[in-house]
Amino acid sequence: MIRKRFFFKLILSYMGVMLFLVLCLMLVAPPVIRSHYEDVLATNLERFCRTVIPQIVPLLSSGQEAEMKALIVKLDQETHMRLTLIAVDGTVLADSRKETGRFENHWDRPEFHDALQGKTGRAVHFSQTLKEQMLYVAVPVIDKEKVMAVIRASLSAVEIDNLLWKLSGHLILILGICFVVALLLTGWVSRSQSKPVEQLVEAARQVSRGSFDTKVFLIGSSELRELAAAFNTMTEKVKQLFEQQSRQQEEFNLILSSIQEGLLVIDQDHRVVLTNQSFRMMIGAFAPEGKLYWEVIRSPGLLEAFAQVREKQESGTCEISVAERIYFCSLTPIPQKRETAALFFDITERKKIEDIKRDLVSNISHEFRTPLTSIKGFLEALETEEDIQHKDYLEILKRNTDRLIAITDDLLLISQLEQHRSVLQIEPQAMGDISRNTARLFQTMASVKGLRLTVDIEPDLPLINGDRYMLEQMLVNLLQNAIRYTETGEVVLRIRKQNGGVAVEVIDTGIGIPEKDLPRIFERFYVVDRSRSRQLGGTGLGLSIVRNIAVQHKGKVEVRSVLGKGSTFTIRLPAAVSGTASALP
Repeated sequence: MIRKRFFFKLILSYMGVMLFLVLCLMLVAPPVIRSHYEDVLATNLERFCRTVIPQIVPLLSSGQEAEMKALIVKLDQETHMRLTLIAVDGTVLADSRKETGRFENHWDRPEFHDALQGKTGRAVHFSQTLKEQMLYVAVPVIDKEKVMAVIRASLSAVEIDNLLWKLSGHLILILGICFVVALLLTGWVSRSQSKPVEQLVEAARQVSRGSFDTKVFLIGSSELRELAAAFNTMTEKVKQLFEQQSRQQEEFNLILSSIQEGLLVIDQDHRVVLTNQSFRMMIGAFAPEGKLYWEVIRSPGLLEAFAQVREKQESGTCEISVAERIYFCSLTPIPQKRETAALFFDITERKKIEDIKRDLVSNISHEFRTPLTSIKGFLEALETEEDIQHKDYLEILKRNTDRLIAITDDLLLISQLEQHRSVLQIEPQAMGDISRNTARLFQTMASVKGLRLTVDIEPDLPLINGDRYMLEQMLVNLLQNAIRYTETGEVVLRIRKQNGGVAVEVIDTGIGIPEKDLPRIFERFYVVDRSRSRQLGGTGLGLSIVRNIAVQHKGKVEVRSVLGKGSTFTIRLPAAVSGTASALP
């Protein structure tokens, strides 16, 4: 079918070109031939007239009209050319085919006027005498540089038309023969061209069906042979690329199936693009691809996380619950494809263990608190006895009991913060007032160590939403650590505006923190120098409490430290919806 279509297209195109050329020849050739033939006849008539003039002049000068008439008739009989002798006033003196008395005046004839001016006149017009179209050529008869008369020769235009009809017939016959020959040649050429094209089309169809071993070998036109060679090279390369792509796809599918975590990829239209077997098992769906992701997995936390990642084009995390399982979801944008990938880690068992651990810590802390309080009470009672020996032992017991009580209280507070059991009294708070009041509690402690405690509060601070007691606890832990681990210099509590919120900075000139320990200082019970911490009464829980309080207030805590030069702890808290407050004087 392709071959026939292509063959007929070639035939029709060639026939169209040939018909156009034939029509052009039929339209252009006859006028050109006619014009050329008229020029040749006019030239012959002019020459004939000029050969007659030497015979006319003597007769014309002597007024021998009968002789002139006989002469031109004789010449007409010999040459079959009509001759007319016209006086300068337009009167016909003699005509080879009619009597002179029958002629009208020829003054208005265009060829006559041209001849009177000494030129050769030429015209084609209807003859009133012979009642037919004639070709006229008029030549002046000049004697002694004076126009004596005009000799005019003429031929019937019918002869020209007859000749043109004969030529047109021959031309049509020749063009018809050429057209038939060209049509046969066109059919042969079209057939030779359509057959290799058909082979190429069929080969392309086989390649499109996946048969990459298809080859095309052509003979004839070098261009088509080159095209066939290029096609064979292309199919070989496509075969290699396809095999490579198949291997890569197999490896990709193998990797996806081996990933134990659930994988979900969505496009810019929120539709599922890719999932793995673990994710499909997680949601209990066979083929979620193409669906909106909230139809596949319903979780408000995941919806919010996806929205934030797409808006900020930054990675994000969240925790979701699906079918009584808890998953930690890590989301990553893919800017090149405008897609977002999410990886789901099953943390159900870890969450259970953490809950068990928190409950254990909370229960143990509660159980420790009562006996520790009793022990401390008996130690204080023993201190009142006067005959007690080794009172220094009592002091050691009391100091360690106080440390155990502090650890127990900190553990209870952390347990409440992590389990969200503490009911926060969230109200708009002036961070400047809280910071100034809290700093006053540590003026004596700083003075005893010879340190300068400075409070720097920027005016017109925005209000923050928070629990006043928890915020005070956060500052207490930061200031206590700063003074505890600073021997000389100063401790600065600075409150300032930052990015529409409030930044709390505690700066000291203390011993600093080694760089390797910075990532872990907010872990529970993690201390940089354990011997010094025990000596100073540290519990290793203060910074963990600070981080938990900051997180519960939707803030972040950061630390910068140089060993031997001091540390800077920064807590960034978001502002309340509206309002500003200044610190009290």
